[in-house]
Amino acid sequence: MTKMNEIRIEEMLMQPNGAVRERSFPTKCYTLYLDNEIGAPSDYRDHMEALESAAEWDEVRLVISSPGGRLDAGLMLINGIKACRAPVTAHIHDQCGSMATGIALACDNWMLGDFAYFFVHTASWMAYGKDSEIRSQVQFMDKRIDKFLHDMYDGFLLPEEISLVSKGQDMWIDAEELGERLANYQEHREEQGCGNPECGGCGEDGLNPEEPFDLKTLIKEAVQEALAERDIKDAERSAKPVGTPSKRPPRTKKPELSENPQLG
Repeated sequence: MTKMNEIRIEEMLMQPNGAVRERSFPTKCYTLYLDNEIGAPSDYRDHMEALESAAEWDEVRLVISSPGGRLDAGLMLINGIKACRAPVTAHIHDQCGSMATGIALACDNWMLGDFAYFFVHTASWMAYGKDSEIRSQVQFMDKRIDKFLHDMYDGFLLPEEISLVSKGQDMWIDAEELGERLANYQEHREEQGCGNPECGGCGEDGLNPEEPFDLKTLIKEAVQEALAERDIKDAERSAKPVGTPSKRPPRTKKPELSENPQLG
């Protein structure tokens, strides 16, 4: 988590319009903008494509200035961020409210502006239909929203705060407090691990998460491995005995050409 106090060079090289921007150097940097009310899921097809296209060595920046919006689109973006192979950094300049807070918390890192803030509250929705249909719909949505709040804010809010939010209380969190809560939230996530039961544990894949990713070193090591494998195969071939070819018997008759000869 870092304070935004300088303009990065790539920002000056980008095109002025568009919800998703991409620049290519040794690695790719995808910049996704969430700077309006969150609309329909179909509005974020380009965002999802960028999240799916990013490789492990790329970088994804999600610029957030949004009051929140639709739950279905927000959940789609959250799933896309969690499935993204590249680290996703949320850049929060000003408001980050409602559904936008869940999207921000799904990111791997955060950069906060001096006036960044969170606005947290429970969901708003409408029901329509016969009395029995509305009753069953309310029961279903109560369970769904309660699970959503606990899953989204676990580790960021205290359990009693989540309970108050679910009962209708709003929370406003300024930049200073937000920075402290995000630091604690990051520690909480590291303690929880990735959540994959087949995973042997974070950091056990031979990579040091504290060391920066070096693409040149990775390519150099891959080339060295390929050369070593080639040397081993050459040594194996040279160690095999070479047989003496048998003598070809003398031709006693001129070979006949077939009716449909084929050129090799």
